[in-house]
Amino acid sequence: MINSLYIKNLAIIDELEVHFENGLNIITGETGSGKSILVNAIAYLLGGRFSKDHMRTDSQKTIIEGNFQTGNCNCTIRRVISANGNSRIFVDDEPIKLNELPQITNKFIDMHGQHDHQQLLLPSQHLSYVDQFGDYDHILEDVLSQYSALKTCKSELLALKKIQTALDEKKELFTFQLEELDKYELEADVDSKLSSEYERLTRASEIIQHLENIDFSLDKSESSIVSQVSGLKSSIAKISHVSDELESIENRLESTMLELSDLAQEVKSIQSNVSVNPNRLVEVEEKLSHIEMLKRKFGGSILNVIDYRDKLVITLLEEQKSNKRIPELEMQCEKLLTQLNSTSTKLSNAREETAVKLSNIITGHVREMDMPSTQFNIKVWPSDKMTESGNDECEFFIQTNLGEESRPLAKIVSGGEISRIMLAIKLTLQKSDKVDTLIFDEIDSGISGATAERVGDKINALGDTHQIICISHLSQIAGKGKTHFKVEKNEGSGRTQASIKKLNMADRVNEIASLISGHEITETSLQQAAYLLEGSYG
Repeated sequence: MINSLYIKNLAIIDELEVHFENGLNIITGETGSGKSILVNAIAYLLGGRFSKDHMRTDSQKTIIEGNFQTGNCNCTIRRVISANGNSRIFVDDEPIKLNELPQITNKFIDMHGQHDHQQLLLPSQHLSYVDQFGDYDHILEDVLSQYSALKTCKSELLALKKIQTALDEKKELFTFQLEELDKYELEADVDSKLSSEYERLTRASEIIQHLENIDFSLDKSESSIVSQVSGLKSSIAKISHVSDELESIENRLESTMLELSDLAQEVKSIQSNVSVNPNRLVEVEEKLSHIEMLKRKFGGSILNVIDYRDKLVITLLEEQKSNKRIPELEMQCEKLLTQLNSTSTKLSNAREETAVKLSNIITGHVREMDMPSTQFNIKVWPSDKMTESGNDECEFFIQTNLGEESRPLAKIVSGGEISRIMLAIKLTLQKSDKVDTLIFDEIDSGISGATAERVGDKINALGDTHQIICISHLSQIAGKGKTHFKVEKNEGSGRTQASIKKLNMADRVNEIASLISGHEITETSLQQAAYLLEGSYG
């Protein structure tokens, strides 16, 4: 419930505070006095979109604060709207985002006004009333879960089929390209290795000739370098004992001779591995040509070629996987659809049973509100389209006069009738309402007399289980209130401002009398007002 409401700088409200009570709280006042501004303030506090037109003239900011209680939970919500339209929200002085506010406040208050009349006339909203009354939340949850699973499965299947279609169009090309790429083993430096080998093969005769010359000079001729160094070493050996310097020269010549011998052996080894090989030259030339072609086609470097080949391998593997996965998903989707259809059938049956019960209860309520021949009928039928809430459509039908056919609610009812039907629905759903407070903004529109008296009784009955805040212009309803507030509009210092006052019993008699007879309160209207209040409290 809402314990208190504080408003500053909203429309014609300069500053006011009101403390509501349990049961039925009545708010009355002249047209334009500011009654609906109170409702707007609560709507803004619950996260509603703020209208800049409601910013009080010459004000820098609007402040709305409410204290709410549900069960053992008590919290204070404050909304501060600046002149530029920016909002700041605080819950128990802790800032939160505006879009987070409804998650907190939806358990506090259910607001009902002319907009709800319009909602009641929309067939798209009718099924939600049936579901709220029904005792099958577990089936609704199952349908939602199964629908989500089927939707996910279908999305994955569709995505895979799109990929498969794209791959099918290019599979032949990709396979051909992979064959091209796999013709020779590719590695990071294959092109440089082949280029080196190609140069060796094309210059094989020249290399052999030079190696032979080197080998001859090093080791084979009578005056070879190795033999000359050997002779030098022998000569120095004869005198090396004379000094350390000469011994050092001998050692260095020994090392040189060994190094030259190793060098001669290495030249012979290389020489033995070099040969003129026309067949190998053709093979290497072909490989180089192929690799250069691949580089031109697939990225300009051997690394890019290898990367493209790896991607082709992955793509073709994915194609194989999707070929296998698609039939699996098709079977899974079929299974999920069968399961969803079965659960939706259970939901449809539960809704049809609930619709009959709800129709009878609402019929009973509206007949008690001066619509004695009315028959309310809720029709539920299968839809061609499956949704997350099943595949049912629903519409409210009503027969207002005996012997006439039932027709869609939107085509039959008057303003007063729709008010009574909405109230009947609220009465019927009150046990399943998850909120403590109901706000009715002129729900009595279009009714009067004995009908208003019965509507007042119904609203008062709601006050036994809920906190009700009801804006009314009818004495029959205002007289039912446990608590009565009057909103007035005053002028002073060149400004208009609204105020609210909790009425005592004497004030209530005068206010209800004014609702009966207008500005000129008569003795008769005072007596009638006292009678109405006595009936409520007697």
